[in-house]
Amino acid sequence: MIEDIVKRVIDFIDGKDIKIVDFSFALPYSYVLVEVGGKKSLGVAMTLLEEYKGHSEKRKIEFDVGNIEDFINVANDFDIINRTLGLATINAISQSFIKLTNEDLNKDVANLILENGSSHQIDK
Repeated sequence: MIEDIVKRVIDFIDGKDIKIVDFSFALPYSYVLVEVGGKKSLGVAMTLLEEYKGHSEKRKIEFDVGNIEDFINVANDFDIINRTLGLATINAISQSFIKLTNEDLNKDVANLILENGSSHQIDK
C-alpha cells in the first residue's frame, strides 16, 4: 500500500518546484516543512515508540536531504526514522495542494471525506 502511495506522490509532484525547508525527527511526532510556490506547508507523522530502538550518538541521514523524491521514497523504508520522515513529507505535500472552503473548515473531517470521496478539488 505504501509503495503505491509513494509512486502516486512521486508522479504527482513531477515538474513541480517543491523544496524541503526544515525537518526534525522527534518523539512522539516528527515533522517536515516544505515550500511550494512560496507557500509553506507542514507535515507531521507519529513516531511509533514500539519500533524505535534509540540511538546513542548523532545519526547521519542516509539520503539526500535536498532531494524531495528521496524524502518521499523513504516512507517505505524499514528504518523507523526514515519511514516517519517520509510519511511526514507526504503529509506536507498533501497539505500544500488541498483547497478547502470556509464551509469545509467547519465540518468534521470524516464527514468531509464521506461527502466528497476522491472528487474534492486538488490544485494541480
